[in-house]
Amino acid sequence: MRQSEICAAICCITLLAACLADYGFGKLPMATPQRLPVESFPTSLGAWQGGDVMPVDPDVQAQLPSAKIIERMYTDPAGHVIDLTLVTANDSLDIHDPSICLPAQGWKILNSSSMSYGSQAANILDLDESGQKMTTVYWWTGCYPPRLSKHIWVQYAAKIQNHFVHARELDSLMVRIMSDSGTNDDATLNNFVQSVMPAVKQLTDKGVTRS
Repeated sequence: MRQSEICAAICCITLLAACLADYGFGKLPMATPQRLPVESFPTSLGAWQGGDVMPVDPDVQAQLPSAKIIERMYTDPAGHVIDLTLVTANDSLDIHDPSICLPAQGWKILNSSSMSYGSQAANILDLDESGQKMTTVYWWTGCYPPRLSKHIWVQYAAKIQNHFVHARELDSLMVRIMSDSGTNDDATLNNFVQSVMPAVKQLTDKGVTRS
């Protein structure tokens, strides 16, 4: 038997096992986004002080009906300014992807990469709009998987189910940080990201895992 036929057979067996488990134990629950209380996100993040919440464009809110969007400018004692946006929603489609929405707003992506801040993996975009260069760091977080039966077939079926679902579709919060590359160096940006992390964890800890 050729390798392609073996792979196809394995896939069929795996899908059949998932279907049998789903039939035998009922429809498997999945993690779903929860609208988190981003309104309570602190204005003081270490040495950084946040300003007033910026108004949301009505057209943007209309396109993301279940989303709550909080955007503030934070300033450190040296005068560096960095923009922080938090987006949470009950519908994953309303938690937008910066790599799509920023180009739609006129930004050109010059480079994309990734970086880990401790255990948190983040995406990085280098942007340009009419000569203004920005660096954006963003990630999704806040996944609350439901508690499942400990039966081996339920656990196995859940793993198969999650394999076919993009992890981002299960998250409740998108964190986006935008820094002017002309005025803020990498150390300043990294300092702000590290200052944001504890408050983000406190926020996502307020989510609830369903029984």
